[in-house]
Amino acid sequence: MNSIHQQKTYRLFYEIVVNSLAASLVNNFVWFSLTFWVYLETKSVLTTSLMAGVYSGTVALTGFFLGTIADRYSKKKAMLFSSICSLLLYTAAFVLFIVTPLSTFKNVQSPALWLFVLLALVGAIAGNLRSITLSTLVSILVTEDERDKANGLVGTANGISFLASSIFSGLAIGYLGMFWMLVLALGSTLLVIIHLMFRSIPEENVQHSEEYPASFDIRKTIHIIKAIPGLFGLIFFNCFNNFFGGCLYGFDGSVWVIAGFCTSLGNFMGILEFRIYHWRAFRNS
Repeated sequence: MNSIHQQKTYRLFYEIVVNSLAASLVNNFVWFSLTFWVYLETKSVLTTSLMAGVYSGTVALTGFFLGTIADRYSKKKAMLFSSICSLLLYTAAFVLFIVTPLSTFKNVQSPALWLFVLLALVGAIAGNLRSITLSTLVSILVTEDERDKANGLVGTANGISFLASSIFSGLAIGYLGMFWMLVLALGSTLLVIIHLMFRSIPEENVQHSEEYPASFDIRKTIHIIKAIPGLFGLIFFNCFNNFFGGCLYGFDGSVWVIAGFCTSLGNFMGILEFRIYHWRAFRNS
């Protein structure tokens, strides 16, 4: 009976990973597509560079807040909240795009352009809550001896999301345009919400924080990071990767697609190599 229950729990975890993969793919897809589209409309590298900087800064600043939400509320509510916020913001951006003349978006000083960018930005940032929540589900739904594989699966899903969105976003803007890209994003996000609504995540034994922290203890966080071997190196690599990605916005749009594909493929292959190494070590033990 316990084995059957465990199999059902694993199946639920895999379904949520696929659901989060779809949501992350849509959010990355929207932001990359918007970046390509703004460059094509304005011909301004400065504008896309500013967008990249604001996006990276917002991701960093909202990480603590989104982590608090994931800790305070149930995982299903946090994930639904994330997708519903993205859906509402993308809907507002879609309406703005319809009612605004296309020529308005060609002017970098247009308030409509920056409002459109802001709506899409916040919608994509809201989707980051899903990535944080998905990582916490590993300890809830997966037994301790299988958590390393589950974490690898989560990392693989994130890599696939970044890889696919960096390629298909440029193709979508080139062949479909912004209108149908937003329609596709809205429809996909709605399907993700409906699918998740009919999934039940067991959290009876999970304790949630009853109050928000009074302050963020950066020194304690650094101490915890030091206690985990290799984590500082991973953070440094991620910072360098983001720095490299920001520098790409100074080049032609085709360079973004090629470089994004290469870096995403490198991340994906690195995760795959780690899983293969772990599997061989486990088999020989």
